[in-house]
Amino acid sequence: MFKYEWIDIDNGNAVVADLMVRYDHTNVGTTCAVSVKEQEFNAEVSISPNPANDNIALSLSGVENFNGMSIHVFDMLGKKVSSISQVGPNNNLNVSEFENGMYFVSIMKNESLIKTSKFIKE
Repeated sequence: MFKYEWIDIDNGNAVVADLMVRYDHTNVGTTCAVSVKEQEFNAEVSISPNPANDNIALSLSGVENFNGMSIHVFDMLGKKVSSISQVGPNNNLNVSEFENGMYFVSIMKNESLIKTSKFIKE
């Protein structure tokens, strides 16, 4: 499984897709087969209010199955400051204890990054 990521220059969001390469080799003759299966996630994240003081609402759309999903929040230094392990279409996070500044929200599916967004804590 390979992952590739690119940044949408219009909004700065990271877009991630998984690429699965399967190599099958049989000893019958010289038959080799390579198949490629691309798995793309079109998740959209809405964070409000942004900037935030106390709580933020994290709404996810474009996701059919929330099994294996998690949300991680990182500060500007890359330190994980919060996580949500039970993810659904609408999630709430208390940010009142966070220091003022910018934070990154990583949406994960089965330990693979599918989307990154950001918010500001005032």
